[in-house]
Amino acid sequence: MTKRIRFLATTGDRPRDASAVRRLRAVAVELPGLPPPRFAAVEIDWSDGPVPEPDPGVIEVAVEEVVLRGADELGARRASDRSHFVMMSVARRNPVLSRAELADRWRAEAGRLGADAIPDDVRGLAYVQDHPLDDAAPFDAINEAWFDALAGLRRRADWFASRPVPADLFDPERCFALYLRVEPAR
Repeated sequence: MTKRIRFLATTGDRPRDASAVRRLRAVAVELPGLPPPRFAAVEIDWSDGPVPEPDPGVIEVAVEEVVLRGADELGARRASDRSHFVMMSVARRNPVLSRAELADRWRAEAGRLGADAIPDDVRGLAYVQDHPLDDAAPFDAINEAWFDALAGLRRRADWFASRPVPADLFDPERCFALYLRVEPAR
Protein backbone atom coordinates (compact mmCIF):
# COMPACT_ATOMS: atom_id res chain seq x y z
CA MET A 1 0.00 0.00 0.00
CA THR A 2 1.36 3.43 -0.93
CA LYS A 3 0.93 6.51 1.26
CA ARG A 4 0.66 9.71 -0.75
CA ILE A 5 0.77 13.24 0.61
CA ARG A 6 -0.68 16.00 -1.58
CA PHE A 7 0.04 19.64 -0.85
CA LEU A 8 -2.86 21.72 -2.20
CA ALA A 9 -2.92 25.42 -3.07
CA THR A 10 -6.68 25.66 -2.43
CA THR A 11 -9.19 23.94 -0.19
CA GLY A 12 -11.52 23.17 -3.12
CA ASP A 13 -12.72 19.65 -3.76
CA ARG A 14 -10.22 17.43 -5.56
CA PRO A 15 -10.96 14.55 -7.90
CA ARG A 16 -10.85 11.36 -5.87
CA ASP A 17 -8.65 8.42 -6.74
CA ALA A 18 -10.91 5.37 -6.85
CA SER A 19 -8.09 3.14 -5.56
CA ALA A 20 -7.78 5.04 -2.25
CA VAL A 21 -8.34 2.72 0.71
CA ARG A 22 -8.15 5.44 3.38
CA ARG A 23 -8.04 9.23 3.09
CA LEU A 24 -7.43 12.16 5.42
CA ARG A 25 -7.86 15.80 4.62
CA ALA A 26 -6.38 18.66 6.63
CA VAL A 27 -6.84 22.41 6.26
CA ALA A 28 -4.09 24.88 7.13
CA VAL A 29 -4.51 26.86 10.34
CA GLU A 30 -2.88 30.26 10.60
CA LEU A 31 -1.11 30.80 13.93
CA PRO A 32 -0.53 34.48 14.79
CA GLY A 33 3.14 35.39 15.01
CA LEU A 34 4.27 32.49 12.78
CA PRO A 35 4.78 32.45 8.99
CA PRO A 36 1.59 32.10 6.94
CA PRO A 37 0.82 28.65 5.51
CA ARG A 38 2.54 27.76 2.23
CA PHE A 39 -0.37 25.50 1.30
CA ALA A 40 -4.10 25.77 1.96
CA ALA A 41 -4.67 22.07 2.57
CA VAL A 42 -3.03 18.66 2.68
CA GLU A 43 -4.59 15.40 1.57
CA ILE A 44 -3.16 12.04 2.63
CA ASP A 45 -4.30 8.73 1.24
CA TRP A 46 -3.26 5.12 1.17
CA SER A 47 -3.96 3.21 -2.00
CA ASP A 48 -3.24 -0.05 -3.74
CA GLY A 49 -2.22 -0.26 -7.35
CA PRO A 50 -0.52 2.26 -9.61
CA VAL A 51 -0.16 5.84 -8.50
CA PRO A 52 -1.95 8.17 -10.94
CA GLU A 53 -0.28 11.31 -12.25
CA PRO A 54 -0.83 14.23 -9.84
CA ASP A 55 -3.16 17.04 -10.80
CA PRO A 56 -1.45 20.11 -12.30
CA GLY A 57 -0.39 22.53 -9.57
CA VAL A 58 -0.50 19.87 -6.85
CA ILE A 59 2.70 18.72 -5.17
CA GLU A 60 2.43 15.02 -4.45
CA VAL A 61 4.94 12.86 -2.59
CA ALA A 62 4.75 9.06 -2.22
CA VAL A 63 6.32 8.10 1.11
CA GLU A 64 7.25 5.28 3.45
CA GLU A 65 5.43 5.98 6.72
CA VAL A 66 7.49 5.27 9.84
CA VAL A 67 5.46 5.58 13.05
CA LEU A 68 8.01 6.20 15.79
CA ARG A 69 5.69 6.98 18.69
CA GLY A 70 2.00 6.57 19.50
CA ALA A 71 0.81 4.05 16.90
CA ASP A 72 -2.41 3.34 18.83
CA GLU A 73 -3.09 7.05 19.35
CA LEU A 74 -2.44 7.71 15.67
CA GLY A 75 -4.89 5.02 14.62
CA ALA A 76 -7.55 6.43 16.94
CA ARG A 77 -7.10 9.96 15.58
CA ARG A 78 -7.22 8.86 11.97
CA ALA A 79 -10.46 6.97 12.59
CA SER A 80 -12.00 9.68 14.78
CA ASP A 81 -15.22 11.48 13.98
CA ARG A 82 -13.92 14.76 15.43
CA SER A 83 -11.30 17.27 14.38
CA HIS A 84 -7.75 17.10 15.65
CA PHE A 85 -4.50 18.88 14.83
CA VAL A 86 -1.15 18.09 13.20
CA MET A 87 2.10 19.96 12.88
CA MET A 88 3.66 18.81 9.62
CA SER A 89 7.30 19.75 9.11
CA VAL A 90 8.75 19.61 5.61
CA ALA A 91 12.45 19.79 4.74
CA ARG A 92 15.21 19.33 2.22
CA ARG A 93 18.36 17.63 3.43
CA ASN A 94 21.74 19.22 3.83
CA PRO A 95 23.27 18.64 0.37
CA VAL A 96 26.34 16.89 1.83
CA LEU A 97 24.07 14.01 2.93
CA SER A 98 22.59 11.36 0.68
CA ARG A 99 18.90 10.62 1.12
CA ALA A 100 19.84 7.31 2.84
CA GLU A 101 22.23 9.07 5.23
CA LEU A 102 19.53 11.59 6.11
CA ALA A 103 16.97 8.83 6.72
CA ASP A 104 19.31 6.93 9.05
CA ARG A 105 20.29 9.98 11.08
CA TRP A 106 16.76 11.39 11.21
CA ARG A 107 15.36 8.13 12.61
CA ALA A 108 18.19 7.88 15.14
CA GLU A 109 17.68 11.49 16.29
CA ALA A 110 13.87 11.32 16.67
CA GLY A 111 12.78 13.07 19.84
CA ARG A 112 15.53 15.69 19.53
CA LEU A 113 16.10 18.90 17.65
CA GLY A 114 19.85 19.16 17.35
CA ALA A 115 21.25 19.00 20.89
CA ASP A 116 17.85 19.67 22.53
CA ALA A 117 15.49 16.93 23.68
CA ILE A 118 11.94 17.79 22.68
CA PRO A 119 9.97 18.41 25.91
CA ASP A 120 7.09 16.06 26.71
CA ASP A 121 4.49 18.85 26.54
CA VAL A 122 5.31 19.58 22.87
CA ARG A 123 5.89 16.02 21.63
CA GLY A 124 2.26 15.34 20.72
CA LEU A 125 0.30 12.11 21.04
CA ALA A 126 1.90 10.45 18.01
CA TYR A 127 4.92 11.09 15.81
CA VAL A 128 5.40 9.94 12.21
CA GLN A 129 8.33 10.32 9.83
CA ASP A 130 7.45 10.18 6.13
CA HIS A 131 10.42 9.19 3.96
CA PRO A 132 9.93 9.96 0.22
CA LEU A 133 10.17 6.93 -2.08
CA ASP A 134 11.29 8.84 -5.17
CA ASP A 135 14.74 10.43 -5.33
CA ALA A 136 13.22 13.21 -7.45
CA ALA A 137 10.65 14.13 -4.76
CA PRO A 138 10.54 17.87 -3.98
CA PHE A 139 11.12 17.19 -0.26
CA ASP A 140 13.48 14.83 1.59
CA ALA A 141 11.69 14.68 4.94
CA ILE A 142 8.12 15.17 6.12
CA ASN A 143 7.00 14.54 9.68
CA GLU A 144 3.71 14.65 11.54
CA ALA A 145 3.12 15.34 15.25
CA TRP A 146 -0.52 14.74 16.24
CA PHE A 147 -2.55 16.61 18.90
CA ASP A 148 -6.10 16.57 20.27
CA ALA A 149 -6.21 20.32 20.85
CA LEU A 150 -5.00 23.48 19.15
CA ALA A 151 -3.20 24.51 22.38
CA GLY A 152 -0.81 21.54 22.10
CA LEU A 153 -0.12 22.32 18.45
CA ARG A 154 0.58 25.95 19.37
CA ARG A 155 3.06 24.93 22.11
CA ARG A 156 4.97 22.74 19.64
CA ALA A 157 4.93 25.42 16.94
CA ASP A 158 6.28 28.04 19.33
CA TRP A 159 8.98 25.70 20.69
CA PHE A 160 10.25 24.81 17.21
CA ALA A 161 10.04 28.41 15.96
CA SER A 162 12.34 29.51 18.78
CA ARG A 163 15.14 27.12 17.73
CA PRO A 164 17.37 26.86 14.69
CA VAL A 165 16.98 24.05 12.16
CA PRO A 166 19.91 21.60 12.59
CA ALA A 167 21.96 22.62 9.54
CA ASP A 168 24.08 19.46 9.67
CA LEU A 169 20.92 17.50 8.82
CA PHE A 170 18.62 19.87 6.91
CA ASP A 171 18.92 22.91 4.65
CA PRO A 172 17.52 25.69 6.91
CA GLU A 173 16.50 27.76 3.88
CA ARG A 174 14.33 24.92 2.55
CA CYS A 175 12.37 23.91 5.64
CA PHE A 176 8.88 24.94 6.70
CA ALA A 177 6.03 23.86 8.95
CA LEU A 178 2.33 23.53 8.30
CA TYR A 179 -0.21 23.73 11.12
CA LEU A 180 -3.25 21.69 10.19
CA ARG A 181 -6.75 20.89 11.39
CA VAL A 182 -7.63 17.36 10.31
CA GLU A 183 -11.24 16.93 9.28
CA PRO A 184 -13.13 13.92 10.59
CA ALA A 185 -12.74 10.69 8.63
CA ARG A 186 -15.45 10.16 6.04
